[in-house]
Amino acid sequence: MEQVIAMAALSLFPRIKPPKQSVQLRDVSITGFDGGLDLTANDLTLNSKFAKVLDNVVQDNDGTLSIRWGTKLFCDVTNVVTGQLLEIVYFNGALLAFTDGGEIARIDNSGTPTAIWNSTIAGLLPGTPDGWSAGQFYIDTSEFKGDLVVVNGQDKPLIISAGFSVKYLDDPATGSNVNTPIGRYVTTCGNYLVMAGISAALGSIYISSSGTSGVWPGDDPPNDSISYNLSSFVPENTNEIIGLASYRNSLIVAFEGSIVTVELGQYDDNDVHKPVVQDNIVEHGVINYRTMITAERDLVMADTTGWHLARKNTFGLVETFGISQPLDPKFAGSVSLESMDRAKAFSVYNKLERRITTFVIDEQGETIGWTASVLRKTFKTPAFSRILGLKPTCGCGTARGRVFLGEGTKVYQYGNDVFDNERYTGDKVGEYDSVWEQAVPVTAGQILKDPDSDKIYRALISHVSNTIENDEAAGRLLDITDGQYINFAWELPWTSLGMRARKKRLSYIQIDTGGTAQFTLQAFVDNYYLDRDGNFDPATSFDFVGGDSQGYGNQDQPYGGGRRTKDERPWKNPADFKILKLRLSGSSNKPLNIATLTIIYYIGTYFR
Repeated sequence: MEQVIAMAALSLFPRIKPPKQSVQLRDVSITGFDGGLDLTANDLTLNSKFAKVLDNVVQDNDGTLSIRWGTKLFCDVTNVVTGQLLEIVYFNGALLAFTDGGEIARIDNSGTPTAIWNSTIAGLLPGTPDGWSAGQFYIDTSEFKGDLVVVNGQDKPLIISAGFSVKYLDDPATGSNVNTPIGRYVTTCGNYLVMAGISAALGSIYISSSGTSGVWPGDDPPNDSISYNLSSFVPENTNEIIGLASYRNSLIVAFEGSIVTVELGQYDDNDVHKPVVQDNIVEHGVINYRTMITAERDLVMADTTGWHLARKNTFGLVETFGISQPLDPKFAGSVSLESMDRAKAFSVYNKLERRITTFVIDEQGETIGWTASVLRKTFKTPAFSRILGLKPTCGCGTARGRVFLGEGTKVYQYGNDVFDNERYTGDKVGEYDSVWEQAVPVTAGQILKDPDSDKIYRALISHVSNTIENDEAAGRLLDITDGQYINFAWELPWTSLGMRARKKRLSYIQIDTGGTAQFTLQAFVDNYYLDRDGNFDPATSFDFVGGDSQGYGNQDQPYGGGRRTKDERPWKNPADFKILKLRLSGSSNKPLNIATLTIIYYIGTYFR
């Protein structure tokens, strides 16, 4: 009887066996990486066109990814002006470099600098005035009827002619500048020059007489210039103006937490200029006056919480909306709380690539460039990435789209794929540590210039120098350098390949790339990402080299430099997973373009 009961119990609760399932070999190709950086979405649900890490890697117009361009030394202004660069501005076919020593240099197309403003040049003007004082911190400029007006917030403004002669901005009728405001910010709106940042009236704008840049309140008639206090239109944060811009005939007056739009050119019955406040937008402000930039039809601004866009609606009013939601928390955290650090932030527009980069300084003093690539999109939906390793204090674009960045006393040109011989793939190309000497110790990584050929070399290993020719031939001690290495990283979110519960086995991987840079591909599985010490903990890690490499012996791939992605053979990459994350990273001064990642894998059962 007991045996019958036991058998009945077994029959009521039979053992459940997992069904047999055939093992299938499949492949999936990941393409279209134009989503950009997304730091807010859940890493487990994000589409693969987005990235969780995108450092020094930018989106191209065809949906592929590339390492950002490097920079080349264009000019060092040390020998012609004193101080460090505060601002560089493109004006009338040349670069103007402004220093904190209160001096100005003109840089021509060949990179040759010439001083155009200092105390000596100022002393040659009528009345032998002093030059600008040292200790500058702010520089703002605006073109007005072919001249460039320059303000610094502590000296009388300057005006630079199209021929690069410099003098103090004054009333053309009297030659006096006694009534010219000492402003920190300046812009041209319609037929008026507008200044703000006057120490005695921080909430006011000063508007020049119509059609002139040198006639201000208090100057002789005809004179319709005025000052206008806008502080009453700002309900929160601060009533101090921190920037001006002109956008499609509207004057944009920026405060830390709001934007006031003003229409100029309205007059009463007595011909008194009466500006009209169109709107007060309290949702957005700016970090400083240099983080407002006009790009095509839009005004793009960055404040301490993110980026926003200004556009005119169908009623002719300016409206703003945020465009940086995928990275807002990280962007806000990267902006320093120190007001002096915030004042150093700036934006630059790269017309050739349709990218805007805002460089900010974080709490640790590191410079981060947040880049928005619009490409096939509009400015309402840009793709973001981070630029690291560059530490510029200023920058500008030119009429033909080239970008220049200033750091210390040096101006660097940013690379591009448009003009001949400007594909700079390393940083600070053309710089060197020392001139080559024979029979002296050389350290690995040291950058040396051959005084005879002007070629620049990088020491591959430490050694005692012979001649350059002998060192090149003797065991590859030297290599011609393309500039400093750029560290780069691209990391995809976790993916289950559409089958979250099923076990998969990663077997092979193929990568379609261009360029010759070396890189490492790591595969992480099942939420194992960092070890207990905070180091990466990949299941597999393999070194590769770009698809344009010709292999060892052809100068672009050293021995042991990685698998060539040009090779069509799939590379074995065994790892079991239910969810998978891929990370591609490296450090190189060679180009790299990433088109496709192909994963070849087996589908297993639901059970391990």
